[in-house]
Amino acid sequence: MKTENIFLFNYYFIGQFIFMSVFYKLLFDKKWVYYVMFAALVLLGIQYTLDFSVFYSYNSFGVTITQSIIAIYALLYYYKSLSGNASFLYVNAGVILYFVSSILFFASGNLILKLDIPSETMKYIGILNDLLYLIFVILIFVEWYRNFRPSKSQNNNPNSLM
Repeated sequence: MKTENIFLFNYYFIGQFIFMSVFYKLLFDKKWVYYVMFAALVLLGIQYTLDFSVFYSYNSFGVTITQSIIAIYALLYYYKSLSGNASFLYVNAGVILYFVSSILFFASGNLILKLDIPSETMKYIGILNDLLYLIFVILIFVEWYRNFRPSKSQNNNPNSLM
């Protein structure tokens, strides 16, 4: 028995979009990020209202819109970081690397399925996407390690809770 789970992908990319929009709202400290997020969610809501069957299939339009906006946030944040002290630059680099490449992969998802590309090629595309995601996660870890790990002075302090 094979269970279809493609509808869960809709929750994933919308949740990812909301989470990343809130992240960049905190970095930019500007309300326009919420306006962009709201407009994109309304657009997706209209799409699902007009054609609910999209919910049960691969939604390349929704993925492309949300991931493109996240990539634009990241590029704008790099531009902003040129003018002064910026935080989360490793995370931002990972966002640009993963999301820009992911846009190309996921936006062409339906096309790839229709072109009858050999399974070996599909396997390599999937491996490349997984590798880029791993790099993204490593960059997040590096950012955490550099900025949020407990310092050695806290570990040697007898009054610390650890």
